[in-house]
Amino acid sequence: VGQNYSTFVGQNSNSVGVYNISGGSFNFNNWLAVGRDNGVGMINLSGSGALNMISGNGGNIDIGNSGGFNGQLGTGVLNQSGGSVSNVVAGTWLGEGSGGGAANGTWNMTGGIAWLGYLGIGYNGSGTGQLSISGNSSITVYNSNAIELGRVSPGTGILTIGSTNGSSTGSLTQIGSADFNVGNQGNGVLTMLSGGTLTLGNQTTM
Repeated sequence: VGQNYSTFVGQNSNSVGVYNISGGSFNFNNWLAVGRDNGVGMINLSGSGALNMISGNGGNIDIGNSGGFNGQLGTGVLNQSGGSVSNVVAGTWLGEGSGGGAANGTWNMTGGIAWLGYLGIGYNGSGTGQLSISGNSSITVYNSNAIELGRVSPGTGILTIGSTNGSSTGSLTQIGSADFNVGNQGNGVLTMLSGGTLTLGNQTTM
C-alpha cells in the first residue's frame, strides 16, 4: 500500500471487516486501523502470514480506535496464532480513545512473533486495550521505545503473559533504555502466569 494511503478493516458505523492472512505478506506504509470510528474489525493471522509496516509515514498500527471523533467507539481484534508482525518504525496502539470514544482493542497472541517500536495498550483517553501473549509466541520492542499500559485517564491497559495450563512460553522483551509504565495517568494491569517471561530495558513505573 502506498505511503499516502491508509488501510481500514471495519470503518464507520454498522461496518464489519475481517481480514484472514495465513500466507504471503501484507506490506503497508501508513495507518493500519482495525475497528475504527464505530466499526468492528478483525485480523486473523496464522501460518506464515506477515504484516509489515515499511515506512510509517505518520501512521501507526491501531487496533480498536475512535478515529479521532468524539463519542465514536470502534472495536478491533488481532488474533495471531502464527506468522509475524513487523512495525519498528511507528507505534502499535490497542484501544485508542483519543477522540473521547471508549474504543476497545484486543490482541490475542498464541503463536508467532512480533517486532515493534512503541507499544501502547489502552492509549490516550477512554479506550481499553488488552494484550495476551501465550503459547510459543514472542514480542520484542526495539530502539529504546516505551511500553505503556493505560496512558491517560480513564484509559485502561491490560497485559497478560503466560497461561494457566503451564505449557506457555510467551515472552515480551524490551531492548534499550525506555520506560515500562503500568498505569501512566490511566489504569494499568499486568498479570504474569506460568511460563511467561518479561524482560525490561530500564525504568519501570507501577
